[in-house]
Amino acid sequence: MIAQDFKARIESNASLQPIFDFLALWDFSESACEVKIQAVGATLSHKAVFAIWMRHLAKSFTERDKTDKAYTALEMHDLMCHKYLGIVPARMIGKTEIPASLRTITYPEDLSRSEFYVFLRDVEIWASGVGVVMPDSPSEYQKDKEQNK
Repeated sequence: MIAQDFKARIESNASLQPIFDFLALWDFSESACEVKIQAVGATLSHKAVFAIWMRHLAKSFTERDKTDKAYTALEMHDLMCHKYLGIVPARMIGKTEIPASLRTITYPEDLSRSEFYVFLRDVEIWASGVGVVMPDSPSEYQKDKEQNK
């Protein structure tokens, strides 16, 4: 059998041997391929951490505000992107001007893993400076943080 565009999700806390036995059934010599074995739910991506943090910041700021202002995760998202990622300058495409816009974690392109680490580190440091401790969970960010100590 030649493996082409094959995807499988196997959820198991047991030995990986059944997965290796399954992969042995396939002929991977005909074309380049990538085999990825990942524990389901083991770590959160950088994007997931950012989303959780933005909800946490919104809740913290809402609780601390003496007015009836309710902060949203989207407002926190925009604030952090503005503070640490900046603005994409206006540009011309033919005769059409695309106005300047907020640089985000996905626009104009996704942040790389190293860029995301630096961004999340900066957000965490800023949050600590304003008295907000970010929730901690197993994540790509935590792995990167451990490697950069």
